[in-house]
Amino acid sequence: MKGIKEFFGTPQQMARTWRWAMENSQELPYRRDQYDRDVPRAVDDWVTNGAIHKFNAKAQEYGHALISYLDIGSAVPTWVGAVRKGQDEGMTDADAYYYADQVVRNAHGAQSIVDRSPILESDSRWVRAITMFYGFMNRTYNRGIRQTAVTAAQIPGQIGAGEYGGAMRNFSSVLARSMSFLIVPGIVAAYVKRGGPNEDEDESWWHWSAKAIAGEAAGTVPLVRDAVDHWLYGRDYEATPLAHAVKTLLGSGEDLASTLGLRDKPASPSALRHAMESVGYLTGTPTGQPGSTAQFLWDVNEGKADPQTLHDWWTGLATGHMPKEH
Repeated sequence: MKGIKEFFGTPQQMARTWRWAMENSQELPYRRDQYDRDVPRAVDDWVTNGAIHKFNAKAQEYGHALISYLDIGSAVPTWVGAVRKGQDEGMTDADAYYYADQVVRNAHGAQSIVDRSPILESDSRWVRAITMFYGFMNRTYNRGIRQTAVTAAQIPGQIGAGEYGGAMRNFSSVLARSMSFLIVPGIVAAYVKRGGPNEDEDESWWHWSAKAIAGEAAGTVPLVRDAVDHWLYGRDYEATPLAHAVKTLLGSGEDLASTLGLRDKPASPSALRHAMESVGYLTGTPTGQPGSTAQFLWDVNEGKADPQTLHDWWTGLATGHMPKEH
């Protein structure tokens, strides 16, 4: 709260705080370029001569700019608050800055080379294929599951030894991490993507919430995440995003064949999205989100989608399809 109060305010106040943080932190200046392992590499691949290559580099940069700024907009107040906490406890400025960098990495994760886990630094092409854009969920696994499990395992022994204060602190830590890493993100993500419980199947909020949390926990483990998503929601199994790329390119080929009369079956209802995504895969341009949004707006125009609520519009624009009807 101290960090939020000090950082957010007038433009002049925010500019001063921003400069101070960027000049003294060894973590913040690099976060916008290092929040994911794969995105910077995709941008670097296009930083060569030629108008098309420069266009793709800018498309990659701006295509991921929003999430990058959302991260830094939260990380800077965290850093500021940690510095003030360290100074209040008697740390020198240098020690407070170092402590604040640690707090940011623990609270937000980090994807610079020295911060990545071994699985993200593997040279295996197979491992890299199944861990594409996996950095955020890997951090959730390490902090929200592994470290939480280790902390929880200490509680019975502490109670047996009469260390009730330590047991209570560990219990509070387990509860806080479970809420912030798994429960709240899982429920929010499930509601945004799929809406609430299925009333046609008399699904209760408890059952729906359990599925949402289970899906969030499974999402932290490659291969397992896709298997559980298929089991819980019937989504097609894909071991790696590369599988989706192949499926999309094949779908575009079938749509083109249908359009040219070379195939008896009609084009897919998602033909527009297939086409835009295929262009992205072939050129390296991030067209996935524009493709989903364009497909939804096309369906609305054609009367194939009829959004009635703000949630319907949000889900359609974000995912390309309407939430399931209940």
